[in-house]
Amino acid sequence: MEFNKYILVVIWSVLTIATTVKASENLAHEKFTTQSSDFGNNWVSSKVVDGCTLQRITDGCCTHTALGQKEAWWQVDLQQMSVIENVGIIYRDERALHRLAGFEIYLSNTSDWTSGEPCYKDTTANLASMSATQSVTCQGVARYVTIYSDRRVKAYTWYSDQAYLELCEVYVNGCPFGMYGYGNCNNNCTNCLGNLCDPTSGTCECEAGYHGDQCDRICPSNCRHNLCDMASGRCTECETGFHGTNCSKGCPSNCKDRMCMQEDGRCTVVYLPGEKDDVNVVAIGIGIGSGIVIVALIIVLIVQARRHQSRIQRDTTSSTADMSLSQGRRTDRDGPYDVIDELSSGQPTANESQNMDNYERIGPREPETPHIYDITS
Repeated sequence: MEFNKYILVVIWSVLTIATTVKASENLAHEKFTTQSSDFGNNWVSSKVVDGCTLQRITDGCCTHTALGQKEAWWQVDLQQMSVIENVGIIYRDERALHRLAGFEIYLSNTSDWTSGEPCYKDTTANLASMSATQSVTCQGVARYVTIYSDRRVKAYTWYSDQAYLELCEVYVNGCPFGMYGYGNCNNNCTNCLGNLCDPTSGTCECEAGYHGDQCDRICPSNCRHNLCDMASGRCTECETGFHGTNCSKGCPSNCKDRMCMQEDGRCTVVYLPGEKDDVNVVAIGIGIGSGIVIVALIIVLIVQARRHQSRIQRDTTSSTADMSLSQGRRTDRDGPYDVIDELSSGQPTANESQNMDNYERIGPREPETPHIYDITS
């Protein structure tokens, strides 16, 4: 009868732990382990992660730390940073639960578990309420998981005087960092803030621009800073000029600085009568003034360019005139000799021909009276 009861307890323990493991994945299975001390070669730390769940010390499935200690600990290295959900413990079930009572669980990023954080402490008030099969919530991100027993000060008188650990199997349920899955860890934590998500469901706090349980939905385009409510997808704030649940509606045109209430589109500040027109007039005036300045600058540039071109032409004309003057001077010097030659050639000049014509029309003149000096001579 006692044997049958023992078998039933083992089966129930396995089923309980198996149900817990299915939630994510047992990260501790066959990983590297260590403990504070060994009672003997048959009860080393690796027995706790070998898959054997028998709970009698003589079955060779449990560990046992040394006698006479006030502190004892056991540790497993998960070999990578992991998101831990819960821890399952199968303990020696041979009237030894007063040794397990008051145990603590620590999560750490290094093998120095004292620098880590405690995620669970047993506070069971009496021995009758203690169970050899424990499944406790222990959430966190860590690489090392440590189970610790402290008997330097006893919380209850029914605790054992010395610190022992007689663990038969330990499950660390969770997923490697950035992964999740139901019974496995085959899925990536997509669009999750810091790449961190629930190891079973994959739910997480979304990165900016996404919402939904799996962060697989995109926030509306006009959400301020690209932020929206994770559950509903409603923009927490709208970009300037928009309002509505999804910030898809434009603010009224008479809202100052295009700012309005997200809920109903009411302007936060309204333009006063004529204020908007004044603003438009000022804007138009500035535009016209800028245009005039630009046109004036263009005219100035054109005038300067033409002056420069005219200056170049004057310089060129002056140079040509100087050359012509030089040639003219040489001609003037030769001119008198050319006239003399022309006269000496015997050809009548134009003036002489004119005089002769006049003479023919008038006729011969009467002889003049000789001058007194001519008569005397």
